[in-house]
Amino acid sequence: MKTIKMFVPILLLNFVSAQFLYVNNMRFTIKEGQEQKALDQISKKTKTYNNEGGMYKLYTYQIMTGPNFRHYVRSRRLNGLKDLDVWDTKGREYWGKHVMPRVNMEERLIGQFHPEFSVNNTGNTEPTNFLQIWTYSVDPSKINQFLDVWNKFKSGNEKVKNPKTRYGLFSTVSGGNRGDYVLVSYFDSWAELDELNATNQSNFDKANGSGSFQKLVGQLFSTLVSSSDSRNSEIWRFVPELSSDR
Repeated sequence: MKTIKMFVPILLLNFVSAQFLYVNNMRFTIKEGQEQKALDQISKKTKTYNNEGGMYKLYTYQIMTGPNFRHYVRSRRLNGLKDLDVWDTKGREYWGKHVMPRVNMEERLIGQFHPEFSVNNTGNTEPTNFLQIWTYSVDPSKINQFLDVWNKFKSGNEKVKNPKTRYGLFSTVSGGNRGDYVLVSYFDSWAELDELNATNQSNFDKANGSGSFQKLVGQLFSTLVSSSDSRNSEIWRFVPELSSDR
């Protein structure tokens, strides 16, 4: 089965327009027969080294859909790439001794957040219970057009003024496909996602003119590479017991 290379957002993934500029994400799987021991050690490591008094926070997600189903993602927010020079030595030693023998490291990615193309009307800057991750493989010759579409989406959504709208656009800095952009949408329940999916297009058209939403979607698709893998979607679930306190 093909593995899709994505970085999320946390945070995944973790859209806080004024507080971070990058995310450093690590995707991993757990070795057969080691799941409970691995999860227990990840939880202990996080609670000991990545909560109040720790050098930085880490958030963990489990992928719920797609070819990376059941994979985990650990995400760290960065104010700048210089933050990668700061490591918790004791925490890393604990991870190496107690967690690494029980997991397989699949991918490490750094993503750059683009607030100029992102919207957060919720007032919430913390991780939500779920993320919807859309990965777009953009034609290198059409990146400016791709970003122009997202500029129009942002302008259009500012007219809608939906208090539940929250999404962030990220680009790949290191790892994965350098032509990929990732859109992260944030929601707390399946009912909320269902409501957003049902109303986004109609609300956008009411504020910006009939057919305006699908017109931008068509322009977006025209900027992608000609491939069946030009766009992919996954749902990620926040795992609080493996994460720093929100």
